[in-house]
Amino acid sequence: MRRIFSGVIAAFLASNYGTGPFPAQAATFETAAGAHYAHGASGAAPAARQVTLKELPNAAAASLAGFKKTLRPRTALPQSYLAWIKAEAARPSAHPAPVTLTSAPQSSFPGARNVRPDTPAAAVSFDGDSENAACSNLIPADQALAVGDGPSPVVQAVNACLSVWSPGGQRLLGPKSLSDFFGLPAGSFVFDPRALYDFYNHRFIVVAVDSDYANVNNYDIAVSAADDPTGAWYTYRIPVQSQTGAVADFPRLGQDRAAAYPISSGTPYPGAIYLASNLFSNFGAYPYLGEEWLILPKAAMYNGQDFKFYVFSGMLDGGNPTDSTQPLNVWSQHENPRAEFLIGSHNFFCLAACNGLTLWAISNPFGWVSGGPNPELSSVAVSTSDDYAQPPPAGQPGAPNSIDAGDLRISGEASYFAGSIYAALSSANGAGGVMSMLFRVQPILNSNDGANCTGAYVNLCPRITGASLLNETLLNFGGATAAYYPASQPDLEGNVTTVYTYSDDKTYPGLAYISQRPTQDIGSFADTGAFLAPGQAAYLQGYWGRYNAVAPAGVAYVPGAGHAPVAPGVAFSGMYAAADGNWGTRIGYAKFSGPAQP
Repeated sequence: MRRIFSGVIAAFLASNYGTGPFPAQAATFETAAGAHYAHGASGAAPAARQVTLKELPNAAAASLAGFKKTLRPRTALPQSYLAWIKAEAARPSAHPAPVTLTSAPQSSFPGARNVRPDTPAAAVSFDGDSENAACSNLIPADQALAVGDGPSPVVQAVNACLSVWSPGGQRLLGPKSLSDFFGLPAGSFVFDPRALYDFYNHRFIVVAVDSDYANVNNYDIAVSAADDPTGAWYTYRIPVQSQTGAVADFPRLGQDRAAAYPISSGTPYPGAIYLASNLFSNFGAYPYLGEEWLILPKAAMYNGQDFKFYVFSGMLDGGNPTDSTQPLNVWSQHENPRAEFLIGSHNFFCLAACNGLTLWAISNPFGWVSGGPNPELSSVAVSTSDDYAQPPPAGQPGAPNSIDAGDLRISGEASYFAGSIYAALSSANGAGGVMSMLFRVQPILNSNDGANCTGAYVNLCPRITGASLLNETLLNFGGATAAYYPASQPDLEGNVTTVYTYSDDKTYPGLAYISQRPTQDIGSFADTGAFLAPGQAAYLQGYWGRYNAVAPAGVAYVPGAGHAPVAPGVAFSGMYAAADGNWGTRIGYAKFSGPAQP
């Protein structure tokens, strides 16, 4: 285990603020034996509102006139504490992390496309929505991306609009206001979009949250009625469940692969959508209330019906409330794990060097609907090879330490493929800069919780009992360089592409990516990656980023439809500093295509 952070911060904070566990912050957290959660409950949602996306008007500048807001994700730590920690992290440590990349990402790929022996050149690259009054006028963009199968289009959502593009980058419609899309009242504040594509059932899924930061706090969920995102959608608006008046922040989205069987059919495991969020109160000295996780039935939602759902809240990790736990996207039609997994880092309560990840498993998500046992929730910890620490601010030309590189949460999508979990986070590199840490973890399940799941539910309630760290790669350019907001996605072969933001004292913030073959040495890269969208000027908007986006692409599986196989790859999108100092976004697609590539 390598240490990458000075002990000075830990000593200072321990003497001034204690070592934790921290107060439970206006909520009562209890621990059920072996399960590590405080509360489970059911809720209900009415039938959906139906909307046809292509019939909505495009977002107009007049509807957002004067509406310009910076969205900084809430944390449990006061900003003064966090700022001090980040400032200290910018000071070189006695134990910097190993440098794995010795030069910045390439600005472009010379030569023939897709025949290089390393990270493939982008087969598709086009500009997405950008910061302007006709789109969102919110800072930062945030990113939601979903790519359909076969000839299906690309859905991109940012704060707070949505557009649909052809696979080659032609705008098919948009930008559409997310408020209009979800049918919200005029003036509603909707933000933090996420998106997935369900390859097994051929549906798009988009979520966001809306809030007045007082009494109105809701999850907004939309599912397409077919595999055409320009057509009909079903939308739902579900209030925050576990804390009255709580504000939901930083939603995360996952899904399992199971077929969307109707619950009424008696099938004990219809497909589910998993929605997680952090909850905050606007009152008291400790505004963080913990997380809540919703288990939503695909079967009813894909038909626009009313439904019941299940809620977990009050999860604990090491005595403190969890935060920013990511449910996994089980995207391949050939995968069918026995539980939905979630993964989280130590973030809100990591004041110095921290180590390890926490994995959760949810099995039997809908047995309770027909009188069976409640969903089974279990967790296990796995150590990481390297410690991680809150990332310091990143630099850009003429403005050192001017870009907020976020915190230690797994901000981008986490993915499940071939028995492994793929996730990434940003960390201090111990030399004054920011690195990204990329993880591949194998979870272990037992057969069943025999105490709670018997009879018809035998073997439907496995618990997570262990995990192995199969690969940990440091995306570290060394010194005061910064690689931040990573998100990793495997393709159908197990090639992994990671999208991230890069900047340094000579390079404006740009959107970069790097790929790894499954046959490469563990913890290594074949090259330094490439920019999809280099930064063009100094970023002038203050806060940068909350998450970049990745999506599997080229899967092209439609039973009985006769689609020809398509080379699998990874789509990705993110922010870059545009020429006017505002944010722009770019969408790309890359795939390995030849044996000359390692």
